[in-house]
Amino acid sequence: MADEEDSGAPPLPLPQVDDAPMPVGPQQVRAQADAKAQAAGLEDIAFDSEGVDKVIKRLKDVLSSLREAQRQSEPLRNIAKKSDPVTNSYADTANEGGAAYQACLRKEIAALDGLIEDAKAMKEERLQHEDEVAAGLKGQD
Repeated sequence: MADEEDSGAPPLPLPQVDDAPMPVGPQQVRAQADAKAQAAGLEDIAFDSEGVDKVIKRLKDVLSSLREAQRQSEPLRNIAKKSDPVTNSYADTANEGGAAYQACLRKEIAALDGLIEDAKAMKEERLQHEDEVAAGLKGQD
């Protein structure tokens, strides 16, 4: 068995250091993100009063859907038992599953309620800050 050095094949060239891609700057990252969002049909939401209102509305829409799912799933935890053991076992399992689903929905609703309240508070803080900045600028005149 011969060593690779004895094979007579020339060594593979190493890549040039300057072939490496240049680092991407913040403007390029933002432009790429905007292009991807636009291609996906997503709306860019600014962090201003109107943008936060749009986010809050979307969150409330999701919250409404979760509450409707919770209402519609109520029968899943109240399946009546019959006289035979197989049906009773099925009812027990189904009721446990329905209760677990309801518990999951309650957690999601509570988390979403908290997120909506946080967004409202952030909006109010931002508006207050803007008012303070505007008042400070008026005082400089």
